[in-house]
Amino acid sequence: MTIDLERVEVSAHARRAMAERNVTPQQVLDALRYPEITEPHLGRRRYVRGDVAVVVDDRGGRHVVVTVLWRRGDQWTSETMAARA
Repeated sequence: MTIDLERVEVSAHARRAMAERNVTPQQVLDALRYPEITEPHLGRRRYVRGDVAVVVDDRGGRHVVVTVLWRRGDQWTSETMAARA
């Protein structure tokens, strides 16, 4: 699925998650623009690139980034990226 980057909005929650997890806006854009995996996620869509996952909810022609996760081993977590070993 291709995403129209001009219609992407980042929620306040996703901005906080990005700050807490040290995920840059460029990493989010890269995941949306060049996903390695695109999959359904709880009625939304998850775009994965490397260790970053961006969860998007399509709302009336807009793509709202609702949260950003990172991978630890084989699990997605909301822990801070700073805590990575």
